[in-house]
Amino acid sequence: MGFKESSVLLISPGCVLLPSFLWQCADSVLLSQSKSEHLVAAGAFTLAGETAYVAQWNFKNQTWATLGSPADVPGPATALSTDSNNESKIWLAGTSTTDVPYLLFWNGTTWADVNDGVLVSGSGVQQLVFVPLSTNHRAEALIEKDRMLLVSGDLTINSTSISSALFDGETWYPYLVSSTATGSAGVISQLFYSITNFSLSKGTLVLPRAG
Repeated sequence: MGFKESSVLLISPGCVLLPSFLWQCADSVLLSQSKSEHLVAAGAFTLAGETAYVAQWNFKNQTWATLGSPADVPGPATALSTDSNNESKIWLAGTSTTDVPYLLFWNGTTWADVNDGVLVSGSGVQQLVFVPLSTNHRAEALIEKDRMLLVSGDLTINSTSISSALFDGETWYPYLVSSTATGSAGVISQLFYSITNFSLSKGTLVLPRAG
């Protein structure tokens, strides 16, 4: 099969093929396209013979590059989101090789751990997505005041099972709780909103899958 040099091929299950680069097949591959010539890829793969969990493809130069030091990302990534208002900002979640959940923020130069122990062991993040707010929040250091980061999966915050929580860059706000048919804690893997204005008190969310 032939393809143009700037093509991205998604090969099921969980493989991505680009010029001079082949993912090791995994359960999931995370891709985030910024507005410019970059594509951010995350998961668990081999880059230049070394294990990596996040990398950036430059369509202009046709090259891969790691973001920061590989040691700054402690394990396979399970969720990825780029800031559409500032493409140098990247959010990454996953679980370390010692089974500790992490939430990292890339400011264009370095990674910072912003979890601060809130998501405890056993938590698993499956989606990071920005949602707009009808009322601005006060914390603006990491996230713009007119939106928050919606974190979904199987979360444990303050000893409580949560399926989705909102994060403004400083404070966590538990938002959704789900359960299975047997009453045990559920998991939300994907969410999307269907209205223009999203708030903590009012919103319409469609749940593609929870279980």
